[in-house]
Amino acid sequence: MADEHEAGSVVGRAMETLSALLRLAGGAIANTRETVAGLEVGHRGHGQDLELTGGILLSERVVLALAPKSGRAEATRAVREAAVRCQASGGAFIDELLDDPT
Repeated sequence: MADEHEAGSVVGRAMETLSALLRLAGGAIANTRETVAGLEVGHRGHGQDLELTGGILLSERVVLALAPKSGRAEATRAVREAAVRCQASGGAFIDELLDDPT
């Protein structure tokens, strides 16, 4: 009889936990829906975005590519400095990266 009571208690706690998790998930879904409701997809293509930024949108990917050889800190520094020069000169990000002597 005690085993049946314990089993019922375990099942009851599991159901309470599952119910709480479902409430949390439902709340998260509702919050997500509210957050994205006003978002609009731009009509400008990725190529135009790259062109507008001189290619700086790729900076994180460049850091990841450089990090194994030069270390994350050095790769971040080099990419940051190239991005600053790119914005100042209006030139292409790739040109600034290639001009970096380090």
